Amino acid sequence: MEDIMKTVDRPTDEPVTSISQAEKALHAEQHRFQTLTENIPLGIALIDKNGSYTYINSIFTEMFGYDLSDVPNGRAWFLKAYPDPSYRKKVISTWLSDFEYFRPGEQKPWIFRVTCKDGAVKNIHFLSIQLETGEILVTYEDFTQLITTREALAVRELELELKTKSLEEANTALRVLLKLRGEDKKELEEMFIANIRELVLPYLEKMKKGRLETHQTAYLNIIEENLNDIMSPFLQKMMIQYANFTPTEIQVANLIKAGKTSKEIADLLNVSPGTVDTHRNNVREKLGLNNRKINLRTYLLSLA
Repeated sequence: MEDIMKTVDRPTDEPVTSISQAEKALHAEQHRFQTLTENIPLGIALIDKNGSYTYINSIFTEMFGYDLSDVPNGRAWFLKAYPDPSYRKKVISTWLSDFEYFRPGEQKPWIFRVTCKDGAVKNIHFLSIQLETGEILVTYEDFTQLITTREALAVRELELELKTKSLEEANTALRVLLKLRGEDKKELEEMFIANIRELVLPYLEKMKKGRLETHQTAYLNIIEENLNDIMSPFLQKMMIQYANFTPTEIQVANLIKAGKTSKEIADLLNVSPGTVDTHRNNVREKLGLNNRKINLRTYLLSLA
């Protein structure tokens, strides 16, 4: 009888053992899942096929302030997380559109503004994953600081752009002022030249027609040439571009430009023609014209 009972009891023990082992395995899997989701630095939510939130981790609650009693399902989440009706409509529309053709293993990322339980608004990066079970696993990452930094950089770039534009406008205005100043300067120079031509040169011409000694005529010619130099930008240009010229060399160069011969220049400066030729050679050398077939007077006229 005992043997029979043992035989009868044995089949009933095996299913119980199998169920117990399955429960242990399930419990172990649940423990591993919870350990993983509680230690990952992301908010985690598990949503079943009916839209109910079956699990949220502690990071989710820390991030938003909501627990399962606050957001038991998607409807409650959308009402609390997106209190503004128009923005909530936009989020729901995006969610439904993306999930229409959602397949297991696929991921859908979004960034939405979420209103927390304490009223704070955060920019959250969502990543949803369709599981083989039909459930949806959603991760939440706070991008608020990142977006704030980017917005600050964008504002800074805009400020720099505006400052650059302002500097460009200031430079434009400065160029206009400089141009006006240049025009005023040119007008003054023209008035000065006109006064010399009208009030000085006519009297020099009258004096030259009078009875003058040779040296007096020479002095008048020098005065006339010097006045022409003052009225011409040539002398100033020579002094700036060729600062290594001596005053006599500048004077000789100016008389050569005026078409005077070496003898005429010698008479005007009261020096020998040989001295004038020496100055002429020095001018050619300093202008880099030695061993070049360039007429000195032609070159000097091109500088004016």
